[in-house]
Amino acid sequence: MSKTISQLERIRCLFELLKKEPVTINKLIELLKQQNIDCSSRQLYRDLECIKKYYLRSNEQLLVAISEHNRKTYRLTTESDQVVLNKRDIATFQITRSASPFYIMHNRADSMLKFRTVYKSFIKQNSTFYAFMQDYQNTRSNFYEAMHDESYDDKIDTIIWCIANYKKIWIHELEKDINNHSKKTNKKFLFNAIKLIFHNGNHFVAGFSVSDSTFIIIDISKIISYEITDRTFNYKDLIIRADEEIKKRFGLAQNIDSKTYDIILEISSSTGLHLKQYHWHSSQVFTKLPNGNWQLKLHCGINRELISWICMWAKDIKIIKPLSLKNSLLNHIEEMKTIYINDKSLKYNNLFK
Repeated sequence: MSKTISQLERIRCLFELLKKEPVTINKLIELLKQQNIDCSSRQLYRDLECIKKYYLRSNEQLLVAISEHNRKTYRLTTESDQVVLNKRDIATFQITRSASPFYIMHNRADSMLKFRTVYKSFIKQNSTFYAFMQDYQNTRSNFYEAMHDESYDDKIDTIIWCIANYKKIWIHELEKDINNHSKKTNKKFLFNAIKLIFHNGNHFVAGFSVSDSTFIIIDISKIISYEITDRTFNYKDLIIRADEEIKKRFGLAQNIDSKTYDIILEISSSTGLHLKQYHWHSSQVFTKLPNGNWQLKLHCGINRELISWICMWAKDIKIIKPLSLKNSLLNHIEEMKTIYINDKSLKYNNLFK
């Protein structure tokens, strides 16, 4: 049974909820109901206005963000004058800038400049550790990074909003992607967007088709046409499932079948020492062999990224098992040899044929 409380008591409850996380009116109604408090949206708007006018301390602000469909999100923020930076904090910002991909630094230069300006003001307040590198001192190679035009900005902003708000998206059309083979490419489907993933210099969205629960990872740049819906979904169980599906893949490319394999590779001594410094897959285990070489064990599916990665290390890596992976690599090598020996014209080679 709902309990009756005064406006002052209700405002105290709202303060506690606003301190925890950004909330919408609908979310506030839901959270209050969990405390057996019934309150209309109209009353909440009045309460929030009262909080803004009469109850905030001098260092507090009630911020309102308006997103798609005029949806308002409220957040209570507290200013602090006790932020003290040290050398590591400043270096962390510089490392973040140099690690930011070309797309972020170029297409969103105005946004990055705002962070840079704010951070520089902090540094000036801590002049003992002043160390602000100039743009020409802190750069990146941009090797294997995607290049996007301004039309991409609206698309990825929309995807981020849908992920954050658990909104279903109609995917009307997808451009063909060499790393994935889906019958949905030219067919409209409803999609639950779960995760934004940055991989190999590009952003992807992972989620499930609503009709058949197929797990899909989509290169955002390959989305040609889409439509946001007002429909939400229960994301908690899907997040767990998405994590499990991602672990089955080497990188993000779609596997050639539904199986996962115990994969064993032998790697030459120097190359193995180099590779073990990097993260390749959550299951990776590097072991030094008696002959000085390294063994890498993985448990995942077989896909284009795995085969390409093995090819990249040429004669410094050898497949021990499974046989299906070894045969797949040998077939690709034979096809490559045929192209050069017979001077054949190139034709797209699809792993899923």
